[in-house]
Parts: sequence; structure tokens; C-alpha cells
Amino acid sequence: MKIGIDARTFINGSYGGIARSVYNILYFWKDLYPENEYYLISYRSLKIDMSDFPSNWNIIVKRSLINTGAIWSRLTLPGIIKKLDLDVYWGTNYTLPPKIKGVKMILTIYDLAILRFKNIGRIATEISIKLFGKSNCKKADKIIAISEATKADIIKFWNIDKDKIVVSYCGGISDDINCTDDKADELNELKNTHKVGRDYFLFIGTIEPRKNIITIVKAFEKFCDNTTKDFELVICGKRGWRCDDIYETIEKSKYSDRIKMFGYITDAEKKYLLKNTKGFVYTSLYEGFGIPILEAMEYEIPIITSNISSMPEVGGNAVFYLNNVYDYDELSRLMSKVSTLNSMDYEDLVDKMRKQRNKFSWKKNAEEMMKYIYE
Repeated sequence: MKIGIDARTFINGSYGGIARSVYNILYFWKDLYPENEYYLISYRSLKIDMSDFPSNWNIIVKRSLINTGAIWSRLTLPGIIKKLDLDVYWGTNYTLPPKIKGVKMILTIYDLAILRFKNIGRIATEISIKLFGKSNCKKADKIIAISEATKADIIKFWNIDKDKIVVSYCGGISDDINCTDDKADELNELKNTHKVGRDYFLFIGTIEPRKNIITIVKAFEKFCDNTTKDFELVICGKRGWRCDDIYETIEKSKYSDRIKMFGYITDAEKKYLLKNTKGFVYTSLYEGFGIPILEAMEYEIPIITSNISSMPEVGGNAVFYLNNVYDYDELSRLMSKVSTLNSMDYEDLVDKMRKQRNKFSWKKNAEEMMKYIYE
């Protein structure tokens, strides 16, 4: 079988949620399904490590006069698919080309937060999803949602037949090929590099409105007001969009000297910071899945997350929930609770984390994806 894959998520080399999810699936496919021919298709060169992939994996870069995503998908991509004589095309990132006779179309939808909230994403992405999202779903033979919450939104906003949509959960960190156990235990120098000298709460994610970082900062201020504990707040992630007010809030905070901004971090840095934090805070306004929650569970640290969208699916009974995503008083109290857990409560929490994280696997995700392709 010849399978085409929308590989444009690998153009910039920054492995955010979508790129990491796709790469993990591909990595398992190469060993589980060597009988297929795979074609990673893009209009620009890719920043992706294919050194471990065999010769049946191909990269196809085809430019056109206009290389914006929507136009390229509609004008240039169909010709590529026909020339390669593909059996299946997987739209990894919300978009599909026009229907082509004899080619099965699979589409992955991660979340529709952009339809729920104003001004939380890139303008171009918002326009594309609002203009073409529903029609792309109509063209798809099968839609993969990464959570029940996302499936419900696809049905709610676009009135898509529920029988056309299947849910396949992402994995966590234990079988993530980008997070294998390398030299994380030898990275004590990171403490000096990043100058984390106290106990700290940790946030990891793109600096953007829907990550609700301003509420985290306000809650941290309240926490510091009401405790003698000498804590820091460590915020890691690349600069996103519409985030100037986030940086301004941090700069003007009366505890700005305790708030550390590390920008984009490597996998090794992430491991070090997760292993040593007192609590992971991930109180987004909305998430299609929430991979960082599972990553934090792997290190058995207390997690505070939002009781909204997919996050209860991922967190189960193994995390602390913020019921009102804008209530920084409530979040501050949860921070206090996390910082004062006794050993018995902590061990009970760890037991719940181990049971919960074992429900998710990149290998299972990859197998389910291929099952839907073979159907």
C-alpha cells in the first residue's frame, strides 16, 4: 500500500504537540508495517530525522507558484497524489486536498478551541479552520479525533456524522522516541544553567493565550502572599502568538524575580525540570488532549490541570482539578495543597498516576491509526 502523509508540520523543526504526535506514529509504523511505501509530502524542505527509517520511506518536496498551505493543498497536492498513485492520504493537520477517485482520505483533528474562544490562535489558522474545516471533514473517509472532547466538538460545530469519527488517544513519554532515557540523570549542571535555586512550580507549553498563563502568574502571586515557602515559578516554551500581555504581566509582577522564563527547552532540559519540580501546573482554557499531563505523570509529580475539554480524560483521578479556569484564588489554594502533600497522600497519588498513564501508548495510537487506514 502506498500511503501519503502531510508532512508540513515538520517544516520549522520545532516539535510541538502535533509534530511530536505525528513523528511518534511514523516511528512505530516503520517497524510495525514495513510492507507499505510511505511518502512525506510538503512544499518546503523538512527538518526531520529520518536516519533510522528504511528505504521505503520517501520525502517529496514540490513547490508551486503560491506556497500558502490552503492554495497548495488544492492546486498542487492533487497532482502529487495522482503521480505517486497513492492508495491513502493522511491529512495530519486539519486539511485535505480535493477528493481523488480511488484514494482513501484520513483526517486528524486535534481540537477546535479556535471555534470556542476568540483571539487564541494565529489569524491565518483561524481563517483556514473556519473556512475549510467543515468541508475537509466532509471529504474525509475517516476522521481521527484525539479525544472524546474533540469528537464532541466536531459533531457540535460542523454537524459531522458521529459514525465517521473515531477516537485514538496520544501516548505519553514512556514510549516517546524523542524522550528516550539518555543523559537526564547527568544534567545537574542545568540547575546552574537555568538558575533554579528554590523549589518551583513548572509550566511547559507554547506561550499563547489559551495556555492561561496569566491566571497561573496571578495564582503564584497569591500563593507567595500566603506562604513562607520560598518557591519559584518556571515557565518554559517557545513564544507563540498574541502573547505580549503575558510577558507584560510577568514583567510587572511583584514576584517577577521568582518567575523564570526559559523559552524553548530541549528534551533533556524538560526531563531535568520535570524530575525536580514540586508541582506541574497545566491549566489551559482548552486542550485537544494534553500530552504534557502524561509526561508529568511519568515523573510522578503532583499535577494541577483544568477540569475542562479533554483534560479529565487524560488526568483521570490522578491529578488536581481547577474547576474555574480563571479563578486564580482556587488555583493558589491548589498550589498550596500540592506544596504540602504528606507522604501518605503522595504515595496514593503516585499509585493513581501509574494506573492512569498505562492507559495511553504511542504504539497503541500507531496501531489504531493503521487499522483505520486498512479498513
